Amino acid sequence: MIKLVARAERRSEPAPSGTANTRARAIAALPFTGLALALLLLLPAAPVAAPVRAAAVEPLADARAATVEITSTIEGTDRVGMAGSGAVVDLERGLVLTNAHVVVGAQRARVRTSGGAQLAATVLAEAPCDDLAVLRLESVPDDLRAFVVDGSRGVRTGDRVTALGYPVRDDGSRAPDATPTAGEVQAPLAADRAARIPTSGPPLGSMVEHSAGLIPGNSGGPLLDADGWLVGINTLAGSQSLAGTGFSVPVSRIAELLPELAAGRGVLDVGWSLVPPRDPLYADLVPSRDRKAYAVTVQETPGLWVSAVDDGSAAAGQLERGDYLTAIAGQPVPDEFAVCEALRAHRGETVQVEGRYLGSAARYDTRPGTSFRVEVSIPG
Repeated sequence: MIKLVARAERRSEPAPSGTANTRARAIAALPFTGLALALLLLLPAAPVAAPVRAAAVEPLADARAATVEITSTIEGTDRVGMAGSGAVVDLERGLVLTNAHVVVGAQRARVRTSGGAQLAATVLAEAPCDDLAVLRLESVPDDLRAFVVDGSRGVRTGDRVTALGYPVRDDGSRAPDATPTAGEVQAPLAADRAARIPTSGPPLGSMVEHSAGLIPGNSGGPLLDADGWLVGINTLAGSQSLAGTGFSVPVSRIAELLPELAAGRGVLDVGWSLVPPRDPLYADLVPSRDRKAYAVTVQETPGLWVSAVDDGSAAAGQLERGDYLTAIAGQPVPDEFAVCEALRAHRGETVQVEGRYLGSAARYDTRPGTSFRVEVSIPG
């Protein structure tokens, strides 16, 4: 049954547990659709409104009403960033849970609800090494619903699950409504297999491995169990030997991180957004005067391009968009796996970050490609 919270003005009915939570029918058996080999393109939220029991004939409509489409924008440009989905988790505060990679380099996003409302949202906080982020809506429509996050909910091998999201269609358009895909849990906490998938993203921990198909645009959408409870956030799709396999951040981990994120505090978030140097989405953002130095730098030294730096963050004033990161605390960082390992190893410390000036070369009156070494404090 779909675990949802409705707005206060809706008809209410106390749940058996005495909380404001209610359930609706299972939807796992409905037919289903699902960023590919790379990453695709949650604080238990206390119920803030009276409960509503979803109509038995329309359970999917209720789940869709708590699932939104997200399109981020790349800061400093008019370009569209990543396309993903999200799960509303708090109506009172207008909080939406999604993947961090959906809002990489962005501070704002556009959100579309199943009712067709177009909403503005800000990126409230991120946990990049868990690929989670929370957005805050600037307004909350009356017909919006919210999933309840219960960290005690788990799944077992063979359990039926349903994923919801707004996939990107072949012509580049988005599905008009949240699309369901159904499958079974293959492993409830699949740490090893998820870690072996070669991506440019962070080293994700234990994930729910399942056969509900995931395709670009589904990132950040909810994974539901056969009783309609939120049991994960869809994050990664496998290919080749793992084709047809999806990986979702489990609700137990989401419940651990959500109180911090909902309070606007990032988790291991230094305030930079990092992308692979050859990512075509960002390549043409390198200033034309720096492209030769950029090409030489990428060829000489493995590293990551800084696509954005948040104002007021630990990295602000030290790095700028376009700079090239090569090492943290003396440890090479050729990918985000290495970055997250370094951040976890030096949590709460001030460390030296090394790289090459590209985006900030003019500010420091240096030639593009000049090496730098700065100190950055890693949040505890």
